[in-house]
Amino acid sequence: MGMIVLDLQFRFEKVFKIRIPRRWLAEIGIREAGDDATLADIQQYLLRLCQNQNVVPPQDSWKILVTVVAEATGIKLKDLTPETQLVRDIAPFG
Repeated sequence: MGMIVLDLQFRFEKVFKIRIPRRWLAEIGIREAGDDATLADIQQYLLRLCQNQNVVPPQDSWKILVTVVAEATGIKLKDLTPETQLVRDIAPFG
């Protein structure tokens, strides 16, 4: 998962104007091999961070999230759904 996930973290921080803790994967439920989180899980996590950091979340947070993922990975927007999984579908090899 390494580089893709790190790239996504930096991009999410920039567009949502928040700081994402280093332990963010564990906070969304990825603690060991075989665990996964969906894009819907990630969106909810980012919105919670906005609230906790007193940042007004963007109204179009879903569109922003999938655009960031698409740009970072080359996955087509139409293929990114709330059920898309981070480990299995986006970053299976790094």
